[in-house]
Amino acid sequence: MSQTFFVLGSIPFIVLGFAHGVYTWIERTRPFKLTPHKPEVREAMQASTMTIHPKTNMWRAWLGFNFSHSLGAIVFGLIYLSLATSDFGVISDNPLLLWLSVVTSGLFLVLAWHYWFIIPLVGIAIGFGCFAVGVGLVVTG
Repeated sequence: MSQTFFVLGSIPFIVLGFAHGVYTWIERTRPFKLTPHKPEVREAMQASTMTIHPKTNMWRAWLGFNFSHSLGAIVFGLIYLSLATSDFGVISDNPLLLWLSVVTSGLFLVLAWHYWFIIPLVGIAIGFGCFAVGVGLVVTG
């Protein structure tokens, strides 16, 4: 039963990460979901370089941050989905992998609560809840 909760816990991270990546990809060529409401803010981001390198502007950095955020969520979900479906013993026998699922999804949940909006908050809460139940089932045997 705990294996099922790990599979279910992985899915929201994959789906949300993929959707976020698609939104970011579209954003590269036209305003879509991740652009400021005021066009002048986006223009200011495009015109403002960063002190770390003069060819990096805030808009390019913004897109890069969003792509890497998306990639992180997808990889996190895919690793746990892959392990849960191929050899669940790798997770259940390894305390680090077991608890890392709860800690990582819990940190995503804190970020969603403080900085994001309702859709990722609900999806991440579902994923976190599934991982927590899955860990609880493994620990209690």
